[in-house]
Amino acid sequence: MKILFVCTGNTCRSPMAKVMATEIFGEGFIMYSAGLAVAPNSPASDNAIEVMEERGLNLKYHKAQSVTQDLIDSVDLILTMTSTHKANISQTAPKKTHTLKEYAGNALSSDIRDPFGANIEAYRTCADEIYQALVVISKKLKKSDDKNNVKSETLKLVEKVEKVEKVEKVEKAENVSNLHVIDHPLVENKLTMLRDIRTGNKEFRELVSEIATFICLEATRDAPLVEIKIETPVCNTTARITERKYAIVPILRAGLGMVDGVTTLLPTAKIGHIGMYRDPTSLQPVEYYCKLPHDVIDREVLLIDPMIATGGTTSAAISYLKKHGIYQIKVLALLAAPEGVAFLKEQHPKVKIFAAAQDEQLNDHGYIVPGLGDAGDRLFGTK
Repeated sequence: MKILFVCTGNTCRSPMAKVMATEIFGEGFIMYSAGLAVAPNSPASDNAIEVMEERGLNLKYHKAQSVTQDLIDSVDLILTMTSTHKANISQTAPKKTHTLKEYAGNALSSDIRDPFGANIEAYRTCADEIYQALVVISKKLKKSDDKNNVKSETLKLVEKVEKVEKVEKVEKAENVSNLHVIDHPLVENKLTMLRDIRTGNKEFRELVSEIATFICLEATRDAPLVEIKIETPVCNTTARITERKYAIVPILRAGLGMVDGVTTLLPTAKIGHIGMYRDPTSLQPVEYYCKLPHDVIDREVLLIDPMIATGGTTSAAISYLKKHGIYQIKVLALLAAPEGVAFLKEQHPKVKIFAAAQDEQLNDHGYIVPGLGDAGDRLFGTK
């Protein structure tokens, strides 16, 4: 479900609502914010940034945007901060536009006052009001959604399988793992060559890129499609495209090897980088660099970590992204060890992992067995 929060300048109330809602609502909801009188690309106000940081949320990457008709048409629900905002938008979308407090069931007071220009206490009060309304709305929507989604997803699953597999598939779906292994003979063939100690650096890089394309294909399978009208050389027709925006974030340095394969499918995706390495003694992740696209919060992040061994580095990177208000995250990997998969499921149960294979175990040095060695060394010829 897509929800748009609207205020005046899109620098305090609506962006605060967006990042808090992203945390409260969780998976299955995509949040947007916009304003009716905006200075484009303005950052969030300093007080709004500080108040969100107090809640462990991040507004530093926020850039103000205006409400547009395309944005209004693309969302399922519009929640405004005041009745005046609602009146403006209701002219084109009356059925899905409500004030935030009104939708939360507060009939006595429908406005969230603008804290812009006031002291930080006014921002804290404003954030508290928004948060309380969001908690109520979250419960309201999830209760309604759960009933519809369970029925809808079950029907979709049953339609895809043969009659003899129906009951078996539904039972399996109820206990689905967060790991999705790419089951394809070409992937297995390329992975075998990748593992082989005789494979040189050039061929290793090429194979990593090719396998990454297969993994990306599977990871983006759930991208929503919208209908558009086009003209073919033969006639006018209706076709479907995806409008989902992606950010590719490799964990340095080995993650770089998979980027080209992913951008083959997602050439317009923006790319960020997280620098982390695993301490060889403690096996704990150490962060040394991070640079993300300014609009990364509005994108689904494909976090690339080729080798999920203990899961510590991947988990630390996911936690870092969440700290910055990013919750739409999938992990792309070449290999995953059972220990790492289990750890990630415990730490981040809603984050899905897409890998070419799950190997047997870790050895005493924390390497995946049978594995393929150190992916970074084999990519860059530094072993």
